[in-house]
Amino acid sequence: MFGKKLILGLGLITSLLTTNLYAQGVSIDEAYCSDMGNEEIYKEKRLSNYSIIIPGNNEWLFRTIVNFKKDFSIKKDTTEYLLDIQKGFEGRGSNLVLLLPPPRGLVHASNLKEADKKKFNFTDKDVTLGWESYLQAIKTLRDGGVNVVGVDERIDGENFFYKRDHHWSPDGAKLYAKEVAKFLKSMPSYADIAKMEFVTKSLGEDEFKGTFKNAFSKICDTELTPQMVEQYQTEPKVGAEDESALFDEVPTPDIVLLGTSNSSPDPNVANFDGFLKEYTGADVENLALAGAGIDTSLMAYINSDEFKNKPAKIVLWEVPGYYNINKMRGPVFMQAPPALAGDCVSDPIAEAKDIKLTERKFKLFDNLIDKGIKGTDYYVSLQFSKPIKKFFKMTTNYERYSDMQKFSRSRKYPTADGEFYASFRLDSRGSIKDIDFYPNKEMVDAILNARICKR
Repeated sequence: MFGKKLILGLGLITSLLTTNLYAQGVSIDEAYCSDMGNEEIYKEKRLSNYSIIIPGNNEWLFRTIVNFKKDFSIKKDTTEYLLDIQKGFEGRGSNLVLLLPPPRGLVHASNLKEADKKKFNFTDKDVTLGWESYLQAIKTLRDGGVNVVGVDERIDGENFFYKRDHHWSPDGAKLYAKEVAKFLKSMPSYADIAKMEFVTKSLGEDEFKGTFKNAFSKICDTELTPQMVEQYQTEPKVGAEDESALFDEVPTPDIVLLGTSNSSPDPNVANFDGFLKEYTGADVENLALAGAGIDTSLMAYINSDEFKNKPAKIVLWEVPGYYNINKMRGPVFMQAPPALAGDCVSDPIAEAKDIKLTERKFKLFDNLIDKGIKGTDYYVSLQFSKPIKKFFKMTTNYERYSDMQKFSRSRKYPTADGEFYASFRLDSRGSIKDIDFYPNKEMVDAILNARICKR
């Protein structure tokens, strides 16, 4: 494992030394065109995630849709859902820790122009209220028993995020890694983690174009001046006589990092996992995925053979602060807890075996009313004979309600599995009568085994 990392590290150094410097671009004022303020153009250019980019002070750029969040209130059932997932991990021998950093606009509001502060209701007073709301959200989750790491408003607002990119910078990643390490060291399970000393060294400054360049290129046909960013590399601390050990096989790390492109090494170069290794004194396996949302790496890890056979002692799950975690019911809250419980092959409440699928809708389960299946302790397990990534759905018909459950996976979903799980609704819906299933074209000729299980 470490041998490969060393080779990759040497490759990175070579790349940094030999990269041909691209065009320096121009200032924001020169690059910015009127179409950048047109919300419709972002849809036309398929850049909805960037909508709407506005210039700030000191060569900063902001996204108006996601950067100016100031309400972080946590619903009671959200805390309960997260605690349910956390307990599911504990049942498998892992400790889940939610990493919830603040959004970029809140940290760097001082770089927003005064006129835009008023226009987007993000004045200094709003920012103060936003920080209060964010910190209260962290407290609410902790008071509810959720393992969560945030930061406070004293963080260095100049460097936590990039100027023209939505990810945290190496400085922000370093600061946040310290906060995470501090929290992990307070957990009892930290004592059981295999320790190893790591050192981080600077690779010097290099040009970082950032993600906002895509919008400028497509909308204005211009190129921004890159930001100069100090980059880092973290390696195990060994002497010359121990270098051969770097190429030996070592156990799977006791800490796994899940999350988004903040945490993944590409396209971001923040070295977050490296700083975690240094400050925790332990190896970290980085399974975060760029461009795959907040659910993909989590669900992929839960379904992986690695987790089933040897779960990590600590699982870190990074969720960017601009996400509304109250709205994670479908892809996370209803699917992660039953996935952690697993398939009930030996003791199903009901079972549909060896169904060869066509494109036609069919009754997956029928005549269930007498079984009294109701509440979130019951769930459905769907086991396909091949990996399924395209969207599909099923409808659960209760006594007083019908609920359509949608399933989809990012194209970045890494594992080749055909496992899907979903909890049922609360008791107030009544008992389940039957379940309708809607296949997609990808499923034709695949075999489905479905079971209703109870946790």
